[in-house]
Amino acid sequence: PSAVVNNLFTSNSQAGFLAKYPHFSNFIYTTPFNNGSASTNYTKLNAVAIDKDRSVYVTGFFVTSSASVSSNSVLISKFDSSGVVSYYILIPGFSACNGRGITVDTTGKSFVTGSYGLSIDLDPSISAYNLYAPSVDGFIASYDAVGNISFGNTMGTYFDGGYIIPSKTRRDAVGNVYVVGTMKGSYNFDPF
Repeated sequence: PSAVVNNLFTSNSQAGFLAKYPHFSNFIYTTPFNNGSASTNYTKLNAVAIDKDRSVYVTGFFVTSSASVSSNSVLISKFDSSGVVSYYILIPGFSACNGRGITVDTTGKSFVTGSYGLSIDLDPSISAYNLYAPSVDGFIASYDAVGNISFGNTMGTYFDGGYIIPSKTRRDAVGNVYVVGTMKGSYNFDPF
């Protein structure tokens, strides 16, 4: 270990972080996800992706008791190679909102999968890009290099009280996006 000390503290139950190490040796940086002062605020990060410029993308969720932010939001964030925030997005929804997988293409477009309950607004701007589901459903969305929504949709339509929860996302060299996850019941995977 180096002589530099980089301690992070949290005053609540969970706080997300991003840490960078070169080849698992010396520490380079860490970035905390500030949860505010309320003990009911917390973040959890679930996935990370890195683009050709070594920018880092993360997704997970943020929960707060504040009236100004949805109580449960998907978190999507991009950092440059030195750990400086490029964008930080909270995608509000009704319940069960969770960013679970993220991948990125050569232009810096990110592809995010996750879950939501009843409704979610995938557009981080003042415009709306709403999705609705009778219960918990999966979503897939893409955002451009500066965090604007490019595309979003549910992962499908389920029958007989089922659900789908995507967990990981990868992109191949020709642009196909692959999603794995868990499902229950009968499900139509072609909502498009």
